[in-house]
Amino acid sequence: GETSAGNILPTASSSFPLRILLPLCLLAELSVALQLSSSAMSDWGFEDLGHIFLKPPFEKRNDGECVRIMQLTDLHIFPKNTRQWISGRGKRLQFSDRSHDDSLQILTDLVKGAQPDLVILTGDILDGRGPWESSTSFIQEFEAIADSICGVQWAFIPGNHDDDQSPWQRSDLLKVFGVKNCVQAGAKGFDHTFTVSVADSDISSARTTRLFLYDSGGNHPDKTIKYYTVSQGAVEGLRRFTMKRHEEEAKRQGPKTKKNKEVALVYLHIPLPQYENLDPVAGRAGVFEAALAAGMVPAPWQFVPALLRALGKHRVVGCSRASSQGLFAALSAEAAHQPETEAM
Repeated sequence: GETSAGNILPTASSSFPLRILLPLCLLAELSVALQLSSSAMSDWGFEDLGHIFLKPPFEKRNDGECVRIMQLTDLHIFPKNTRQWISGRGKRLQFSDRSHDDSLQILTDLVKGAQPDLVILTGDILDGRGPWESSTSFIQEFEAIADSICGVQWAFIPGNHDDDQSPWQRSDLLKVFGVKNCVQAGAKGFDHTFTVSVADSDISSARTTRLFLYDSGGNHPDKTIKYYTVSQGAVEGLRRFTMKRHEEEAKRQGPKTKKNKEVALVYLHIPLPQYENLDPVAGRAGVFEAALAAGMVPAPWQFVPALLRALGKHRVVGCSRASSQGLFAALSAEAAHQPETEAM
């Protein structure tokens, strides 16, 4: 996987752990108005889905009006009847007859333990390279996932393997939004924004959370580039959206108006180039260890991993080499709550 250390859920023969990952996000306090008019994708390059009230199925927590979000990524779920799979590099993976169901049970255990208000599935949830039987098999899998996360509302953005060599097209995955408890119901694309708060909180005074979800694309045919990235239209849409929000806020707020606080989180599967070689905020990445185990570290470096760690060259996150179309700069402008002034 590109966003995480784990590649697949544990199976009888796999030592890759599933991790609850910190989002690939930009976190900032933004002074914004909470009520924004919905805009069509043609206006922004991405959709504004408005405000979503979350209704978690767990007992109310005593943590104020905070929204608890769980990010799950790179589950790489294969069809239930899969017993063996050989990767493009010739690595053989064995699956037990319980691998599929055990993976879903792990999701249930994680969600029950964390009790999130929202689950965000950030790509490579399925592995399209598996022996899928039909072009609609992914629907049944996401229905099973929805059942496994205990009725918690959820969102999804695709990774580079959800449709990799699969019998369905990437655009077919938009049908996932119609599965129960998905907060993106009715969305026409994968690039969008919306705000969330817990249903019984006071939206007029609550600190809401704004989410930006982007489709970072699939595998690039040029191996030196590796992966595609977020579309230019979505980036330009963010710039226009940010400017419009600031203009509307300036009209609504007077000098004595108490400003609401909004936290913004950005989710996408393939990391931007600016994230390359960064240390995790918490925990450990493990991508380097996975690459060593898979024989992906070239000689002679594969024989001296300690040296690579000492030089800091083990910090790899699978970034795209494609131009990010100015997304990082646009997000920085959004976080700073001021017009973009310089490309980063």
